[in-house]
Amino acid sequence: GNVRKMVAMESILHGAAAALIGSLAGTALSWFLYNSMISIREFPWALPWQQILIAVGAAALVAMISALVPLRRINSGVIMEGIRGEE
Repeated sequence: GNVRKMVAMESILHGAAAALIGSLAGTALSWFLYNSMISIREFPWALPWQQILIAVGAAALVAMISALVPLRRINSGVIMEGIRGEE
């Protein structure tokens, strides 16, 4: 039970870190592209909230899916059989 919680919390942590880093990098890239295009055509820049929410949702989904494989291996007992076989 504790190992499952640990794997789940680790995947949540990785998903949150990926969402934060990706949001910051994407927003910075959007700002730089805006600054390079403003000389061609003038238009307002706005923080891309919709794209940030989509990226956060995608990162959470990928993190949950990536946690399923180790959790299934833990549930099936493959890890414990491998440890017992090596002893």
